[in-house]
Amino acid sequence: MNNSVMKKTFLFLTLLLSQPLSHAFDDTTNIGDMNEISATIIEQAQNILEDQLKKILTQFNAVDCILGDLALVVNNDQVPQTKNKKTVIQGIISVRSLIESVQKDAFVNVSLRQNLMILKILEGLIAHTKQALSDGLTEFPAFDFVTYFQSIKSPQDDSTIDIDALQKNIDAQIADLNSQAASVGLAWYNRAYRKLNDYLIQPSIKAASIGNAGKIAIATSLAAWYFLWYRTEKGEDPNASSKFSHWLRSKVGEHVKIQDRGAIINDDKLGWIGRFEKEAFNLTHGHAEIGKYLVATASPFYYEAFKNASSWCGKKIERTHNFLLGGAYKNKKIEDALNASIEPKYTFDDLVGLDYVKEALSLVVKYVEDPERWDRSKLTPEKGYLLTGPTRSGKSFSAEALAGEIKKVVKRQGRNPDEIGFYVIKGSYIESMGIAKILEMAKREAPCVLFIDEIDLLRLQRAGGNTSLLNEFLTSMSGCLDSDPKKQVIILAATNRPENMDEALKQPGRFGKEIRFDYPGFEHRKEYFIKRLYPVCPSLDRFDLDKVCLETAGCSFETMNSVLKKAIQKSKIQNLPLTQEALDDALDTEVRNMIPGEFKQLSQEEKNIIATHQAGHALATILLDSAEKLTKVTIRPIQEKLKEESPWEAYYKQSNSVEHAQAVVHGKMFTQCCHHTLNLYTKNQKMNLCKIKLAGHIAEELLLGSSGYSYHMEDKEHALRIAQSIVFQGLIISNLPEHVQDKMIDASLALLSKCESEVKELLANNKVALQAISIALQKHLTLTAQDVQEIMDATTSATNTPELTEPVAA
Repeated sequence: MNNSVMKKTFLFLTLLLSQPLSHAFDDTTNIGDMNEISATIIEQAQNILEDQLKKILTQFNAVDCILGDLALVVNNDQVPQTKNKKTVIQGIISVRSLIESVQKDAFVNVSLRQNLMILKILEGLIAHTKQALSDGLTEFPAFDFVTYFQSIKSPQDDSTIDIDALQKNIDAQIADLNSQAASVGLAWYNRAYRKLNDYLIQPSIKAASIGNAGKIAIATSLAAWYFLWYRTEKGEDPNASSKFSHWLRSKVGEHVKIQDRGAIINDDKLGWIGRFEKEAFNLTHGHAEIGKYLVATASPFYYEAFKNASSWCGKKIERTHNFLLGGAYKNKKIEDALNASIEPKYTFDDLVGLDYVKEALSLVVKYVEDPERWDRSKLTPEKGYLLTGPTRSGKSFSAEALAGEIKKVVKRQGRNPDEIGFYVIKGSYIESMGIAKILEMAKREAPCVLFIDEIDLLRLQRAGGNTSLLNEFLTSMSGCLDSDPKKQVIILAATNRPENMDEALKQPGRFGKEIRFDYPGFEHRKEYFIKRLYPVCPSLDRFDLDKVCLETAGCSFETMNSVLKKAIQKSKIQNLPLTQEALDDALDTEVRNMIPGEFKQLSQEEKNIIATHQAGHALATILLDSAEKLTKVTIRPIQEKLKEESPWEAYYKQSNSVEHAQAVVHGKMFTQCCHHTLNLYTKNQKMNLCKIKLAGHIAEELLLGSSGYSYHMEDKEHALRIAQSIVFQGLIISNLPEHVQDKMIDASLALLSKCESEVKELLANNKVALQAISIALQKHLTLTAQDVQEIMDATTSATNTPELTEPVAA
């Protein structure tokens, strides 16, 4: 590029400082020879500005991710200096909302002036966040954008500002901001102790392994002294190297002569080896025998005392160590029976969709406020509660929330909340120590809340169970729960198999109240997602929460938490804000258990069979009136949940050539219910469900010419069971006469055949759509319900029918 063009380009870029590119040229522009600037130069300048803007928006994303992390840290109560976490989170959200609005409007009018203004706004947001972090995040004031914008909008010669240098400076500020955010919530002594831990304590612990070599050296020296010196002098080993021992003695001291009476001559001229031998001799003679006896008699007692003391000291040291480290280490659990109380992090405010649980346990909270008043009125509530329900339905969480709620109430009364202990008792402690000893310890630590998880594993049954432990439970709990009103012991136990517990344990005075848990419904799932996404996202408008809630039907709170965590982690790695796409990907991996990437390299023929089979299921689901609607269909590998079975069942299946449940299967169709359901179906819906089960193999016959029933061979068996449930009308077939059984079985097979012919006709009438869905699955691997519907719409339109390639025949 010659000098003339370079000057004109510079004039053009200077013009961009004051106005957008789209308005750079108008009738009032008075720049000579502007028409000589080629369209190529304008396009290049535009590309430069857009690339510059993309880098700026990447910096905005980095700051937004840091702010998102801060909101999560505050929401998880990891910053003790924060006065009001809701206010702080709201302040962070306001800044993130500003970032979101800047990002949305950034590409409206791209100009150098705009890029510079956006950079200055980012610089102000970073400085504002740094100031809040410097104050310990006690509060996060709202960013006064209007005042700040007026200050940076003042007329100045922006052409002299090096925007690249400014971006590099902001990169350094972002790195510093990230460093400050990483240590938020840490006191000065936490930071100092972490340095000490990194540079002194941990290296010392690693170097402690050298002590083994030292021990070996000492043991070798003692062995050498015994064999080369001590035994030689006593005449026990005449073949020993006496010359060596005498030479060694001559180097370190006078020769020592041990006489029969134990006297040592030349005592004033002993070297260090001689003095060592003298002490060893005195230890093994004279009063040594009495000392041996005393040590042997007292050692068991002192050993136990030392072991207990060392265990107690070790836990105190570890707890102090974690406290000084601060942050995530502060509330780290230390395993013990009752020596370490766990600080509950939740209260009833954190329970979502468990109002009936809060209602049942709120009586306990009221009782702890003034126990004597309840006892005098003979209205003492149950102190033993059995929490039952499927795994991950909130049982342990509710127990911790109860302890946290009690602490909150006690603090509100002006009492010390630390007087209430919360202890999670492991089954191994109960089996080794016994429940009587643990309850005795609990009485000393009372008032307290004990929580026993998976209590059914203790086999508290009369038939084939641990009867001695059961008897100990029955007798100990009766006396423990009726103790001093000021020494309340609340016991909660959780299990997903209450039928495995003796009925006597469920009587009043023991675990007298059973609270049933279940997975959350649609409204409670939505409430949970809104509550969890509040500190993460400035606006929930970008998410289709109804869709997410429908696709998490039957999921536990723990699974929904995994979905959110996975989506946030992925967004954080990519340095991007959380999006609906990230949530959908997390649903695929955490709920649908799709395996990312290729698990096995399938042949084209195998892909064709799988895609055709799944296309049949998907098409039938859309065409038929079913209680469940199509969500996604895929041919990707799926991590299946294996059913628990005994070794005998596994052997029986293998010996009878029955197909085992596979850990990984390829291809699956996913559906959702559009309303709350108890799995109640009409006869027509059952018939359609039977047809959907048969549609996979029928599709293989239509498109591939035949079906080997090798892929998802259990589909027809499932369809037969559905047909039987219609024909049997709720009757137990084994209780009927044999001729009636044969008649009903024949009717079930006839109904199955009818469903098979009807679904075959249905798919044959939509063969073009079936083939198009199969081809799309082989190409894209996964299709949503919307994708399948668009393919069907395209095939029904004469003008939009795509050219289809015949799939490879199986």
